Amino acid sequence: MTADKIESLIKESKLMSFANPKKSYKLAEKALYFAISLDLIQLKADSMLHMAYACRVMSDYAKCFTHVYDALDIYENINYKFGIMKAKNMIGITYFYFGSYSEALENFMTALEIIKSYPDPNLESSILNNIGEIYREAKNKTSALEYYNKALEITLKNRIDLNSSVIYSNIGDVYLTSGEIEAAKQHLDKAYALALNHTDMINQAEIETKLGRVMFELGDLSASRDYFLSSLMKLNQINNKFYLIDLLIHMAICDQRQGLNPIKYLNEALNHSIDNQLQSKTSQIYKLLADYYEVIQDYKTSLHHFKAYHNKEKEIEAINLSKRLEIISIEFNYYKEKRENDNFKNLTSKLKREIAQVNNELEKIKKENISLTKETLIDELTKLYNRRGIEKMFADLSPQSNSDLISCVFLLDIDNFKLYNDYWGHLQGDVCLSMISGALTKLASFGIYAGRYGGEEFLCFTSDIKKRDVAVLGEEIRKSIENLKIPYTREKKSGYVTVSIGISAGNIHKYNYHEHFDKADKALYKAKEAGRNCIVLYTD
Repeated sequence: MTADKIESLIKESKLMSFANPKKSYKLAEKALYFAISLDLIQLKADSMLHMAYACRVMSDYAKCFTHVYDALDIYENINYKFGIMKAKNMIGITYFYFGSYSEALENFMTALEIIKSYPDPNLESSILNNIGEIYREAKNKTSALEYYNKALEITLKNRIDLNSSVIYSNIGDVYLTSGEIEAAKQHLDKAYALALNHTDMINQAEIETKLGRVMFELGDLSASRDYFLSSLMKLNQINNKFYLIDLLIHMAICDQRQGLNPIKYLNEALNHSIDNQLQSKTSQIYKLLADYYEVIQDYKTSLHHFKAYHNKEKEIEAINLSKRLEIISIEFNYYKEKRENDNFKNLTSKLKREIAQVNNELEKIKKENISLTKETLIDELTKLYNRRGIEKMFADLSPQSNSDLISCVFLLDIDNFKLYNDYWGHLQGDVCLSMISGALTKLASFGIYAGRYGGEEFLCFTSDIKKRDVAVLGEEIRKSIENLKIPYTREKKSGYVTVSIGISAGNIHKYNYHEHFDKADKALYKAKEAGRNCIVLYTD
């Protein structure tokens, strides 16, 4: 291993920090190992800095601070000014994500002071842009634009096109937020033209999302949809969930403003944000869901989502406080090593106690939110998975590796349920649905998972069975309902409630389960045509 190869590892780590932060961290960690073994001090610090960068992308801020302060210590010891500037910039960015704007500004300004003696246009424009971001978040439009334009002047002068694209995009976002749509479009068009000359698909997709919003405001719904779909294609291609969630949220908002149902996009965004533990996005989506259900006067569902939003906000507050305390503790330890002081020791000890208390409170809030998340996946009446719960189950399903075994989807529909409801009334209809769900729950001994697909439709799923057992299992499900002996009417010859079942079998997984749902639905239709109370297996 040579210094050049270590530098290559660090460069590779930097390039994939957004697309794959875990791999980015591993590469920087590998570079650190070799830098230590060869006693290459500056490269050791550079490796630590990029480990910190990957941690920031993964929102592991405490670990980020540990690495960046270790790097800063080395840079200061060897008096490497460029490294000190980069470390201070990183510390400022991390404080910014916590809303600690004064600490962020302090670190950015320190870096700017150093840069006067050691000019670097790329880094200087990044720091000025970051200061602009602080003022934008603080709703100070004038100061935000002042710093963005300072940064833009540097990037245009030095032809740093990618930075120029990002800054134009940020300026466009300021104007978009303030309702100055034409000014927003002017700057976003410039950002997009520059972005297309580079391979940074995240930047391209983010700008397309903003342009989609702009064209929507201008009334060009076709262009808006084209930008949104182009962004969607890119984000799916690079599998970037963070910006995908933002896109889905804006697509949902645009649909709702057109009088369309936004739930599809909001639920998809919610699933991604929960899966990726993006707390702020999850909170935002819960609030949007609560607002939408209030508009359509579904107050019960609205209240449920508002409770989830409220609890998530409490969780975020506790998480941020906990991480903030951890970061202060890390800072104190850093300075303690430089200047031993009993006060630092006492403060660190106190902080640790406070962290423990906050973490206890956080655990309580997390348990409440886990309970609420489960509620959003469970049908209130039947206590089975609801449609969203079913989708969630299949979204986590991996392809089978054993070619001798298959999986099955059973789509059930209650026969003549309208007849039952018309005779007994809807309250008794709910009792009937509960009895059927109870029977399906008991089939768990056969390895069957059940959910309420909607209305009087249920979906059952099982995996790892042999093909010859599919029909046998379908009959077991059908008989379990028929054996409940729920009469359609009081008349002796009315007969009992039955179900028709459509079946689709094969290697069912997260990439093809919708196809099997469609096949099971077609088979169900044939079961109805065949006279009901029977099973039909889909065949091509």
